[in-house]
This record gives sequence, structure tokens and C-alpha cells, in this order.
Amino acid sequence: MKKILTVLLMVGVGILMILTLARSTERAGRFECHWPSHIVKSGDTMWMIAGTYCSGNIENAVYHMIELNGGSSLQIGQRVVIPNAER
Repeated sequence: MKKILTVLLMVGVGILMILTLARSTERAGRFECHWPSHIVKSGDTMWMIAGTYCSGNIENAVYHMIELNGGSSLQIGQRVVIPNAER
């Protein structure tokens, strides 16, 4: 009986750790951007644009910008759509 309770306790702790890690990972991935778009100037990069208009997880913001704009290539004068919702 004692072994069964020990195993159940270990399983419960493991599940709790997984759920805690999943929640903290979700929070760590959040970002929020505060501008709808950007017109590319010489020297601009997706990272620079995201760093200017977004807060939180900039790497995740860049990922979503690339998805929204069909890639990471930039041309001077191009309008880059910036994600506008907290993710």
C-alpha cells in the first residue's frame, strides 16, 4: 500500500510540474505590438521593427510578422504588417 501511495504521489507531482511548465512557457511566449504597420527604410530588419513596436517575447513577435508578411525579405518602401493582438 505504501509503494502505491508513493507512486501515485510521484505521478501527481510529475503532472503538476508539466502543467506548471506549460503555463510558464505560454506566458514567456506572449508579446504585444502597439502599431499596425511599418514602412521599411534602409537598414530595417524584422528584429528592429519588432523591437520598436512590440514588447514581451520579441522572437515570437518576429515569427508572427514573418508569417503575416509572407517571409522575412524586406524592400525599401514595403509596408510590413505588425501583429496587433497579444499572443
